[in-house]
Amino acid sequence: MKITAENDRCLSVELTGDDMRKLDITYEALDYANIETRRVLWTLLDEARRALGKSISLSDRLIIETTPVQQGGCRFVFTSVPEAGGGEKHLRLITRSSTLVWEFADANALLAFREKTVLPGDCRVAVYYKDGRFRAIASPAACAWETLLAAAEEFGRVLSMDEEKIAEMKERWQPVCQTLPLCQTVN
Repeated sequence: MKITAENDRCLSVELTGDDMRKLDITYEALDYANIETRRVLWTLLDEARRALGKSISLSDRLIIETTPVQQGGCRFVFTSVPEAGGGEKHLRLITRSSTLVWEFADANALLAFREKTVLPGDCRVAVYYKDGRFRAIASPAACAWETLLAAAEEFGRVLSMDEEKIAEMKERWQPVCQTLPLCQTVN
């Protein structure tokens, strides 16, 4: 287990495959609705507090990002984000695979996403439709992940879906566009 304080509001914990087995969890099983996932997250925060001698603020909104690493390991990034205006505090878990899936609030949100999103490279987004809902799927390069995630959250809701659920969605939802090109940045 490697624990790093990125700054006062952010810390990262990298686990090896052995660490994951000791905690009795897999990357695919991570789901905040699952009590075992919550147990692991709070165990990691407690270990980080002990190792670093300090902890990040849990009174603010806490965003937890997970990314799989080689040989069954996983990297967790815990970020405490102060809420402006004392809004509702909540915890958010983002599991990151090579595929990002999100659902748009409505067709107007899809159009706004298309018009306003600017990404580097040749990122393509597939859009699907079912029962009045639009979903998008993308596998962005590492350099575009944060930008696309921010845009997906601005215009919709990011979904936590494993490869099996994504395949099922592709079968049951109607494809609207398989290669929606996004606006490109000019270098």
